[in-house]
Amino acid sequence: MIIDSYTHITPIRYLKSLRASAGARAEDAIRRLEDIGTRYKQYWDVEARIELLKRYGIDMQAVSVHNIIDPNSSGLRGENLIKLCASVNDEISAICERSRGALIGIGAAPLWSIDDGGADEMRRAVEDLGLKGFMILTNVDGIPADKFGKFWQEADRLSCVVHLHPADPNESSGREYEDEYDMTHVFGWPFETTLILTRLVFSGTLKRNPRVRVVSHHAGGMIPFFAGRISESYSAKTVQIRPDQTSDILASGDPFDDFRSGQIYYDTAVGGNPHAVKCAINVFGHDKMVFATDFPWGPNGGIHRLERYPKIISSLELEEDQLECVFYKNASKLFRLSL
Repeated sequence: MIIDSYTHITPIRYLKSLRASAGARAEDAIRRLEDIGTRYKQYWDVEARIELLKRYGIDMQAVSVHNIIDPNSSGLRGENLIKLCASVNDEISAICERSRGALIGIGAAPLWSIDDGGADEMRRAVEDLGLKGFMILTNVDGIPADKFGKFWQEADRLSCVVHLHPADPNESSGREYEDEYDMTHVFGWPFETTLILTRLVFSGTLKRNPRVRVVSHHAGGMIPFFAGRISESYSAKTVQIRPDQTSDILASGDPFDDFRSGQIYYDTAVGGNPHAVKCAINVFGHDKMVFATDFPWGPNGGIHRLERYPKIISSLELEEDQLECVFYKNASKLFRLSL
């Protein structure tokens, strides 16, 4: 069995709501998805997607709205943002119902409006609509995800999943030569993921909210490769951060242990490099990894990934139980599925 734990879909009615309410701020992203959708129906069409899943042996997919049209990036606040998130959540729920069990719903939470009724919308999404959690961006308008404390408190109360998705920094580039050749996306996003996961750990956000389960996109960015550097640099004996930033996490033991905690899962969508996946499995453990394709992004409307990524995992020479954990057992536990 294979569960694809991190993918995206285009909610068509939501696009109309976003265009009407956010206007020019969202227009480029909307047009991009509309253009892609004319070539690849799997971006929005449930039946087309399910047909591809059957063809390539994928049993289930967790689906969320595309990051480029995330409601929290719309510039809206208060009730207007809540309505946008409700539109996403209603449509994702309906999409999952039409899929006849093939799709697992991941909703949208109004990060800026938790005190204005946003917490009620989060509860509705999980408890009434049956969504398994929420996708949030690593930063929204330059505010890092760990700063949205009331969102994490409500996610903890709901004991739900949080899909963490990288986003561009608020400024297009910290260096003039960085914002060319798509390097902010290709190399900047793994760095952004690394930054925010580290903030979630060292700020104590995850420890204060122990029932939250985070799924880190792209195998945790740079973290598995730099595991030794993290342990060494943040040890109590050598840490160089300012005293006002010192975390109790650094007080004893290996600071990297918190990246291996049961709260964080890491997906295998790293661009099809088996060595990178094997590195992440070796660092975090097979019980912390979930298979993912980031479908329908990628070559040929994501079809390349559906065909190739399962073969990559199968080629890693894992023991049978380890392979099953990565392919579906960990995801089943994460999403609380009855299989």
